Amino acid sequence: MAIETMIYRPERKDLRPLLILHSIEFPMPPSASFCDRMLESGLQVIFVRRPGYGQTPGLPPILMTQNHIDSGAAAVTEASVINQLILKLGLEDIVFLGVGSANTIGFRLCGMCPAITHSIFSNPVFNPNTWEVFRPKWFGAVLKQSIVARSSLRLASKGVRYFLRRDAIAFFHQMFAKSVTDRAYLSENKIDFLIAARLMIEANPELMRYELRLVLRDDPVLRDGLFSSLSVAALSGRETTAIWARELDREANRLGLPVIKSKKGGMLVAYTNPDIVIDTIAKLEAAASARREV
Repeated sequence: MAIETMIYRPERKDLRPLLILHSIEFPMPPSASFCDRMLESGLQVIFVRRPGYGQTPGLPPILMTQNHIDSGAAAVTEASVINQLILKLGLEDIVFLGVGSANTIGFRLCGMCPAITHSIFSNPVFNPNTWEVFRPKWFGAVLKQSIVARSSLRLASKGVRYFLRRDAIAFFHQMFAKSVTDRAYLSENKIDFLIAARLMIEANPELMRYELRLVLRDDPVLRDGLFSSLSVAALSGRETTAIWARELDREANRLGLPVIKSKKGGMLVAYTNPDIVIDTIAKLEAAASARREV
């Protein structure tokens, strides 16, 4: 499978890889200013466009059936595809950054890929009962039904396409209604969001169902203490809803996952707070070093 990949400043061979997988609502790399800030700290952004988005072919249709999605087989396959890319690129000592819905793939990838040293799960969804975070409100209601009925999926897909074609920037402004910081990022990077809108319009509607069933239903891989022995952290912004923050804390505690909270940011917390990403990596490094000394 030919995977669309962006390597920032590919001529630099002395940098540590920061491998990023995108979420359903923004299949785009972070801004150039984010990438430059990572470069200053010795990290090279490697952005991967996931199967079904842009020029990256989708997963085989047989894996997009409900049984294969709900069992986790489709997610494991996608993680394996990303792992093969890592092997092909010869990447080592990787910091993984998953954004939003991509974290369901990241949970699996960090356990199967020894080249990943540390993992950051930005804005993860751990509980299906968080529909109120979606804006506009009609969007959340339709999404909730779309994971059950294909008729609702078609309705959701048509609705999203309609609003993205009519005024993509206004649609994203509503999506980021809870976060002043996310809306500022949107205003500064409008071209990226227009491209994201086109990618979402062109995507197969079944891809939306796949993503939503992954993150809005109980994930079988998320067992108690899953991350206790791994170098991982969740990253969350405070510009979000109370239920999101509460459920994140509860589930993270069960899973053995430390949570880093930024004063700014919501759904785009990682992209809008590069220094928090750098600080989180430093904390993971320090914790790993302490464990080695014991």
